[in-house]
Amino acid sequence: MKKSIYALGLAVISLASCKTESTPVDYAVVTGKIKNASSTELIIASFSNRKAIDTVTIATDGTFTDTIANPKGHYAVINDKNRTDIYLEEGFNIALNADATDFNKSIVITGNGSTENSFFKAKKEKEATFKSDTNPYTLDEAAFKEEMTSQKKALNSLVDNTEGLTEAFKTTQKNDNNYSYLVNLSNYERYHQHYAKKPEFKVSDNFLAELDAIDITNDKDFSNSSAYKSLVTAHYSKIATKKAEKDSISFDLAMLKTVAPIESDAIRNGLLKDAIFGITITDKLDEYYNTFISASTDEEINKTVKDYYTKLKAVEKGNPSPKFVGYENHA
Repeated sequence: MKKSIYALGLAVISLASCKTESTPVDYAVVTGKIKNASSTELIIASFSNRKAIDTVTIATDGTFTDTIANPKGHYAVINDKNRTDIYLEEGFNIALNADATDFNKSIVITGNGSTENSFFKAKKEKEATFKSDTNPYTLDEAAFKEEMTSQKKALNSLVDNTEGLTEAFKTTQKNDNNYSYLVNLSNYERYHQHYAKKPEFKVSDNFLAELDAIDITNDKDFSNSSAYKSLVTAHYSKIATKKAEKDSISFDLAMLKTVAPIESDAIRNGLLKDAIFGITITDKLDEYYNTFISASTDEEINKTVKDYYTKLKAVEKGNPSPKFVGYENHA
């Protein structure tokens, strides 16, 4: 009897623990209120490509709410001519309140995720202080690198001094600061040529040595940092340029063939997505399409490139011209 009671107790404890296990949250909730809105339409768009994610109706009292799946990243929130940026992660539940008559100055963000959004606002303000009357790309190598190092330290200090940020978030931001620093170094030669009016200028042999330490296979940083993505893209672009010259093919096709063998799905698909419009200018339509489809594992991207291919194939040289019908004015 005691054994039965003991077993029953374990079962109850086990059942209780199962009930308290939380289901992983893969969405973020954005609510808020916009006073004096001139439009009842609120658009939430991807910050990177400006593509609308959701269009939300603002109620008569100015309130709105939206749920965004797999949200990690930056977004633009747009109401008529007013616009602001927000940052979202899984589990965030933020409230955005503002007055449309003085939108940017009146914005207040509260709730779970407000600390990270306040950080990005402060970071934007800090980066604005870097601008001065002197264009840094006119400086000599040593002065330029010193200035870029100083800026990176200032941003890292902001990360360290912002209370409430998780260690994982801090690490991601410091990595991004370093990648931005390296992007600036990689841009220095051609920008200095232009702004310093020195078209023959070349950086010294060790100026870009820090770029050699970059790991170009980091899935996480590729998703989290646009600066890191720029560095990875530049790396493969250099390889593609040489391949195009060696194989006597266009750069677009060479880039596709360079990217195709990348082991990381996230990096390969990301670079393929950026190369998708190459299909509209290639002179080797079938080869471009087949290489793309064979390399991509992103069904949404594949559908888009297939649509392009089908339409372009129909008007390929040598095919009958499509019929033009239903025009009110033939001219």
